[in-house]
Amino acid sequence: SISFGTIRTYLVNPISPKFKVQVTAIWKKSILYKSTNNNKDTTDQLLDVVDHILNGWAFAEADPFRAATHNKGIMNGIDGVVRATGNDTSLIEALAHSSTQSELRKYSSITYYERTSDSDLKGTINLYLPSLQINSENEIEKTAIKLMNIQTEEELAIIIGAVGLAQNLGALWALATEGIQSGHMRLHSKNIAVMGGAKSNEEIDFIVKLMNQEKNVSVSRAKEILNEY
Repeated sequence: SISFGTIRTYLVNPISPKFKVQVTAIWKKSILYKSTNNNKDTTDQLLDVVDHILNGWAFAEADPFRAATHNKGIMNGIDGVVRATGNDTSLIEALAHSSTQSELRKYSSITYYERTSDSDLKGTINLYLPSLQINSENEIEKTAIKLMNIQTEEELAIIIGAVGLAQNLGALWALATEGIQSGHMRLHSKNIAVMGGAKSNEEIDFIVKLMNQEKNVSVSRAKEILNEY
């Protein structure tokens, strides 16, 4: 033996980071605003969108339960890249969620946002990643690697970080501008219309429009509208 003491567990820890990835992006306030308000250009409103996004991020930074949902959204994007390239989603999930705790000693957001001197939005993601495979024999995974033009593990790690940051900004922007809520409600109304018996796109659109106008989204109302259609 080359060591002394009592063995307590026979375990080799498989979760060890190889990369610490940091990806940063800056979004112009005018772009964030134009996506929301039909290109009307008012300085106060431009700043307001950035403020709302920063407030949404700060909530996740401060509260571990909000951070869990916030980071889950980031992983929705990252997992797609990981699966497409044949890498280990559960291992990368575990490392990603430990990225904040390893430095801050508390669970919080994997991303960080701030306002630049020009009042634009700057976002950064800090992510620990394990060794990544880029030489899969699986044809689908090989195609994904080829499409991304990846030559090294480092390049894949950067892409994973960039996708996570982009996914997070999209979610924060939607939360700040009610995009997620309205999108979910549209999808919910369509599902109710289908449950009410609608088959064609025309039937679904007609039922959804009328239910939303009446503010009565229910299967029973969907059936009534369909019978009158």
